[in-house]
Amino acid sequence: RPGMGDIHCNITARHLGVNGEYMDAWYRACGVGPKHITRLGAIQWDEFYDENKMPTRPAARRALGIKEDEFVLGYSTTWHQATGGWGSDPEGYLELCTHFVVDCAQKADAFLLVSMHPGESPGQEKHYSGILDKEGLRGAVTRSHPHYASRAMDVAIVQGPSNAAVRHEILGTPVVEFYVPGARFPDWGPPGTWGDRLEELVEIRRGQPPNREFVRRMNHMDDGHAVERALDWIRELCPT
Repeated sequence: RPGMGDIHCNITARHLGVNGEYMDAWYRACGVGPKHITRLGAIQWDEFYDENKMPTRPAARRALGIKEDEFVLGYSTTWHQATGGWGSDPEGYLELCTHFVVDCAQKADAFLLVSMHPGESPGQEKHYSGILDKEGLRGAVTRSHPHYASRAMDVAIVQGPSNAAVRHEILGTPVVEFYVPGARFPDWGPPGTWGDRLEELVEIRRGQPPNREFVRRMNHMDDGHAVERALDWIRELCPT
């Protein structure tokens, strides 16, 4: 949170080009003057708006070996970071979250698609696939091709206020947040739980349209033209 010693509060730039309303409010709370902040959108998300580059849902499912008529529950994992308030047993908490998700998938008779955080330790794929095998769950585990994973899911569970939630919603997949200690999306973000309401929220979001208001607040204009705005902003600040 702003003012709590978070690494993101250490600001040296005079001008900040930010992803959207949420990031704008963060840096204002950290003491940056409004005239030094410009909302541009996130350039790394522009490609998700280009339907010529993104797979269709049927194509994504074929690529991942998923039947077209299966209910696919997505799980976007996270990793322990020293910048988070995780308590005394972060790895134990993440393991508990995983078992909540597995239980939810079993009760929903879902195909569980685990889309890993790229920062997780090498070989962690085997850990998740081992859980699927042990529990007899239909599923798949991938660290790569996140846009294929998002398009293949019916509902995505994300751990904490992850950027993966924005990607999922841009690509049409509704999100449920599994809370982690120390951080969460604002009230206008995805519905969330500590695990006790996971099945209920998954069922509520199943079949719902993506939350475009959430996307707009996270990704300015929600239009895929952040690169153009960023270039115009740079030219304005650095005329030649």
